[in-house]
Amino acid sequence: MPTSIPMVRGTILLPVLKRLNTLGLDVPSLLAQHELKDTDLSDADTYVQNETVYRIYSEAAELTGNPTLCASIGASVDLQKMLVFGDQLSHASNLADLLIRFVQAVANDTTLITQGLVVENATARFGARRNFSTKVSPAHSDAFMVGLWVGLLRKIVDQNWEPTRVLVQTADPALLPKPFHGATLLKNDGTGFSIQFPAAWLSHPIHRIRDPEASRAEATPLEAHLAPDFVEATRSILKPHIWGKGLKADAAADICGYTKSTLGRRLADHGTTISDVLTDLRLEIAQFKLHNSGATIHEIALGLGYSDATAFSRAFKKKTGLSPSQFRSQKEVSK
Repeated sequence: MPTSIPMVRGTILLPVLKRLNTLGLDVPSLLAQHELKDTDLSDADTYVQNETVYRIYSEAAELTGNPTLCASIGASVDLQKMLVFGDQLSHASNLADLLIRFVQAVANDTTLITQGLVVENATARFGARRNFSTKVSPAHSDAFMVGLWVGLLRKIVDQNWEPTRVLVQTADPALLPKPFHGATLLKNDGTGFSIQFPAAWLSHPIHRIRDPEASRAEATPLEAHLAPDFVEATRSILKPHIWGKGLKADAAADICGYTKSTLGRRLADHGTTISDVLTDLRLEIAQFKLHNSGATIHEIALGLGYSDATAFSRAFKKKTGLSPSQFRSQKEVSK
């Protein structure tokens, strides 16, 4: 492999090309523009210029009309299967072990990209930095890697996920789906990406990683054992996103790091639904607002995502047995 020009194993393109094939797009023609063939890319010893990878990622997003394509694909990738040194990661015992093995493997494979894990007090930061300049934007490539690593991190920590403590820095945050697991997104200088999270998560065991589309029959016993407080964990993740956002089931699932169907199945295993969780949170916040703010019932209704005060009042009375005005008056009488 030439060392004067930044290059990477061509296998990094396979997940994106597979998605394009699934969508019925002309992958051979796309590759031909870059003097490549898909048969060559299956060989782990085939290297491609980094800038070519950046172009193909960008062109794939443009072809599909989906700017978040690469990030979404990254989130669905099996890291161990994608990497030529994936077998070295299969023996990792916890998150810290996995990240360290990955950093060491990359260091042995290339000096052009520096992967690093830094722990400072209660905060850990994992990321990558390119040691070369490029004339082609690597934003879609970085989005792919951020999608992969944040998705993996989310699966490992499972119900302990705290989105408000996750900070992602990347070239173009607009290329990440919104909301992106509830994490804070910032734009950086375009030389790489970083993910900041609680250092305590480094001790989470790897066996907690699960296929998000695992069948319910397989998932139910284990998930019930691993996450007895799953409903409460889901509530704590979603609560900061209720007010003023009109949160729906799809967006709620994305914040929690799951598809809508997967989150629905997991909540069903604990006897509830996404809709019930969202309704309970809305009415919990409503009660707080009625007792502790001067907001009108109409303002509270709109802030919680209801179409109007009537719809809000109907839901509130069904839950509490009182209308919002009766509930507020009850509090005022007790003062």
